[in-house]
Amino acid sequence: MARWLGIAPDPNSNIGGSTYDLLTESGPIEWPDPTVFLPATDGNSERNHEDTPRNDETTLGRGALPPVSYRADPGWSFSVPLYMPVARLVLPAAYGKVGTPVGTAPASISTPLSPVDYGARLPSLIIWLVRDGQLERHAGAWIEQLTLNTQGARPMLQVSGKSLFRDVDDAVDLPTPTRISAKDTLASVTFSAKTGEGSGTPIGCVTTFTLTHNNNFEADADARFCAGENVVTELVDGRYKRRQYPGQHILGEHTTTGTIGMAKPRVDIEGRTLLGTSERLVASLSGNPIDGATPAADESLVFDMPSWVVTGGEGAGALTKTGAIKATYDWGGFVDEETGADLTVSIVDETAVAQPA
Repeated sequence: MARWLGIAPDPNSNIGGSTYDLLTESGPIEWPDPTVFLPATDGNSERNHEDTPRNDETTLGRGALPPVSYRADPGWSFSVPLYMPVARLVLPAAYGKVGTPVGTAPASISTPLSPVDYGARLPSLIIWLVRDGQLERHAGAWIEQLTLNTQGARPMLQVSGKSLFRDVDDAVDLPTPTRISAKDTLASVTFSAKTGEGSGTPIGCVTTFTLTHNNNFEADADARFCAGENVVTELVDGRYKRRQYPGQHILGEHTTTGTIGMAKPRVDIEGRTLLGTSERLVASLSGNPIDGATPAADESLVFDMPSWVVTGGEGAGALTKTGAIKATYDWGGFVDEETGADLTVSIVDETAVAQPA
């Protein structure tokens, strides 16, 4: 039984991703092998076919005529443990802007990531999804939503997006799998609230934490499908069947939201709720030691929200005679009004993250 997830950079990322026309301009499609190819139990490929109904056409009988193939707007999703090789591919593709690395080997190197501006492009990916004997590949894949969930023994990344073309084939001659152990998960998690510089105030006894970054793609089909372009044509019983794929993705306003839950009420969190004060929220996730790093350092991810606001949730649980009293809050991450700073994600590893093509 083969159920796999593959991820690779798109060779046409510098122009927004591989469309059907780009993939076929030199002949049969040549798909790049995945950079990481992992066993997976949670993933989906969405055809999103759109047909033109013909119910308003007169027929020779009482029945309706068959619909005509029209468009396809494929999508995909998957969940995977927070492994560093996956994070190095997925996080830059979700945020888009890769900053200047800090540090020089043999010291650890920290690469900052942040959301791209209006008019910019996200890095594009090639996504492979293998389900038993079926291989589905997505080209021109952009990440629309990424969620980090730290609940449980292994933090997880839940990722979904849209692609410019989807292909279905037999799952034969698959690439060699990427061997990653469960021990390689970035599983050590800490949280702190900061005002200005410094280490900040640790937020203890956090039981649940999620962070969702949504790029909120524009759904206007008239801006994404161009007449006569990226049309798949097949000859069936002497007649052509056609289906059109999109030519581009368009970014909307991005949002950062999340939840945080604690096993006991926290006066400092509740105080910020009442006062409406925005402070920095920092979530750090670390894994194994970086080989040969001097001074010693662990591979890690640091999510730094420069302006976060508690936006809702239940707060402290009701007073009861027995049972644990917990506190849960919804929060939002925003652009800092004074500095213009947005969410920053730092990847600390042996080497810097490559700049998008």
